[in-house]
Amino acid sequence: LDGFARLWPSARRAEPLRRRQQDCWGHCGSRGGYCDWCGVGNACCRQGEAGDPAECFNASGFSGAEQHECVHVQSPVPRIPVQHEAEDCWIYCGKAGGFCDWCGGGNACCKFGYDADPVECRGANASAPHHVCTAVAPTVPPASAEDFGCVLSIRGSKTFTNALHDAFFWSDELPHEDCEGCQVFDGFWRVWSGIDSKVERVLIDNGCIPGTPQGTILITGHSLGAAVATLAMYMLQLRGYSVGLSYNFASPRIGNDAFHDVFAKVFNRSVSVYRITRARDPVVHVPPLPIYHHVGSEAYFHGNTPDAVVVCMGSEDPECADRYSLLETIIFGYDHCKSELATENIPGLGLCQCIV
Repeated sequence: LDGFARLWPSARRAEPLRRRQQDCWGHCGSRGGYCDWCGVGNACCRQGEAGDPAECFNASGFSGAEQHECVHVQSPVPRIPVQHEAEDCWIYCGKAGGFCDWCGGGNACCKFGYDADPVECRGANASAPHHVCTAVAPTVPPASAEDFGCVLSIRGSKTFTNALHDAFFWSDELPHEDCEGCQVFDGFWRVWSGIDSKVERVLIDNGCIPGTPQGTILITGHSLGAAVATLAMYMLQLRGYSVGLSYNFASPRIGNDAFHDVFAKVFNRSVSVYRITRARDPVVHVPPLPIYHHVGSEAYFHGNTPDAVVVCMGSEDPECADRYSLLETIIFGYDHCKSELATENIPGLGLCQCIV
């Protein structure tokens, strides 16, 4: 039972509004919405700001200042009237169906009869031959007392754009004032910042809300997805979620030493995340040391069976994947997709492909 408690920690309880009407922009990741700096369950919002998410709509406690400030959020989160109703939303919503803030928080971009759209589009009133903004149908069941929260899985590189994001090794300053000196890999940050508002919208509309009993999140990913999942862990924890012990597969390095230290401090537990690594996978050795640094602990599979594993509590340990240098792994790309945990090691299958 203790092991399960570490995996699924209790959701953080809603807190009274903190730092009322103080400028919260830099402390909340330079965007509006839920933010634990304002107290779990409260938000950083600017009155009348159309780009803020749904939790800022009808929030209370504004001072009228021309800045984002800590305010109290209504419960439940209100649904905003459909914006851009019946307009083509495909480009504005990231070329993806489903919940989309461009259509108004809680509304979606859907195409009638399009099977690839997510569950919130099923039964939506969208009759145009293309994706349009519409109110969602009540097909997502409300959260029950047995629900601990949500699971978020982020895939690896799939498109040419993703591959380009993987390839560049320059740093971005993390837009969070309380992470002084933190630099993260630009490509990974761009991917996360491109999906963060939609991820948070989907979580909220599936009943996973900071400060509620369903405020626990479990996150996983592979390769690029593992790197983005690590950033998601950090940012969603700052939103007020309780991010449980996560397992990320074949993650590249994310950020510098400052990010490594603040990441550990934010989670304040013996293991913040397990990175699952394997053999001579070259991806876990990039971007290179000493500019970039892994976070969390590591489970290194060095053989062809699930029992051939070494657990390293440190983030850069020569007993695990760091037993090899990047140059010693560069020709072993096939180790990146293999896994003793997920699938049989059949040629052409593995963590990089789905089995149908």
